[in-house]
Amino acid sequence: TNRPREAEPLIAKAVVLYEDLSREFPNVKAYQFFLAMALQLHGDVLRDIDRLAESREAIQRAIDQQEMYLKAIPNAGFGKSVLARQKQSLSETLTLLGELDEAAEATRQAEEIRASIKQPSM
Repeated sequence: TNRPREAEPLIAKAVVLYEDLSREFPNVKAYQFFLAMALQLHGDVLRDIDRLAESREAIQRAIDQQEMYLKAIPNAGFGKSVLARQKQSLSETLTLLGELDEAAEATRQAEEIRASIKQPSM
């Protein structure tokens, strides 16, 4: 909607919903995936409204959640691409926070993930 201030509380509710679903149904991996995506979206919106520390926290939680998802489903190419996007999103927030070395590392990790997706499995 291009109205991040209005969207933020709604996305925060989605995060809580997916947290509850993930906790109640831990074997439904889709809920873990959707939680990770909701956390990243929340972090992106928080960045858009200049709540950078909260953005960093939400995106890092998204990355942690996505990594847990990928441990359960390691060959999920789309899941890996989502993780790469989350790492890039973290880099954007870190850059705005002035954490340039950490931002560069997050970008490097995102690129490494993308390269691993393009390589054929052996």
